[in-house]
Amino acid sequence: MPGRNGGRIRKELPGSRKIAESEWPEMQDRMIDALVRMEAALRKPIQELNV
Repeated sequence: MPGRNGGRIRKELPGSRKIAESEWPEMQDRMIDALVRMEAALRKPIQELNV
């Protein structure tokens, strides 16, 4: 988008590309844990944004 800044954050979870369906619950737990930690780390900086 012209005139706008943007960024991306990425977390690679080993083994997340091709896993058996039986392993999905464990992968979902790992994803939820990563998202909870990311939200906690970014909560204050996001609140401080002047947008």
